[in-house]
Amino acid sequence: MKKPVEAQKKPSMFVRLMIVFLALIVGICIGSIVIMAGSSEPGSSTASSSEAYVILENDIAKVSYEKAFEATEISGAFYLQLKMENKSDREVWVYLDSVSVDDAMVTPMSGVPTIIAPGKYSTNPFILSGNLEDAEEVTFRIVYADNETSAQLFQSDYITVSVK
Repeated sequence: MKKPVEAQKKPSMFVRLMIVFLALIVGICIGSIVIMAGSSEPGSSTASSSEAYVILENDIAKVSYEKAFEATEISGAFYLQLKMENKSDREVWVYLDSVSVDDAMVTPMSGVPTIIAPGKYSTNPFILSGNLEDAEEVTFRIVYADNETSAQLFQSDYITVSVK
């Protein structure tokens, strides 16, 4: 007798990576894509670019803005570097949602979500379309999801950092 198959299977890492890759390709082909999502936490945060600042902290995550810098190998793009810490006891994947550079909505072009083991951190930068010389600020939401189940653990409210 066969064992019953679980009703819900988590999407494989390959499927998740393909979705992110396709979103990247579509974003590059048609320009900016507007992504709108509801907030799960009240309040917002603003940081200056002169030094690293904690822009989000809760029982699952601590995120600091580190810097924005030119992507010399990619025309019309720049890097946004955050230090993303996983304070939980499970592996998480982290991505940015509802990203805008000044008033223009953009799609992060990093290609893959950042996966962070329990108790570890990552400083992998996100690639954003736009000219850093002309940019004043970047606004975004940070999303942490359980890497095993793909369940969203939290989504921050809008966070704005100055890139000047």
